[in-house]
Amino acid sequence: GLVVLNLVTSARSQKTEPLSGSGDQPLFRGADRYDFAIMIPPGGTECFWQFAHQTGYFYFSYEVQRTVGMSHDRHVAATAHNPQGFLIDTSQGVRGQINFSTQETGTL
Repeated sequence: GLVVLNLVTSARSQKTEPLSGSGDQPLFRGADRYDFAIMIPPGGTECFWQFAHQTGYFYFSYEVQRTVGMSHDRHVAATAHNPQGFLIDTSQGVRGQINFSTQETGTL
């Protein structure tokens, strides 16, 4: 069946949109929290990228809100990788959370 996820990401750093202009302003700006829902088909995979600064802290939480179709398995696997692609952490289940301090500036 189709899985509907509610994802929440937070970081204690500024991120995502490059600024143009003055060198006095921070390199990136953005919100400290993003909430969104996605629909993933059975066996599907979704990837999301998030910019983070070194010495920040990143929070990622998710929850399967519902499934539709024949299968009612609500378990999913969520992973976080560093900018080089190495696995930072993984979480599996109907809901979960991944938290970690960022060791370098880049896209997670």
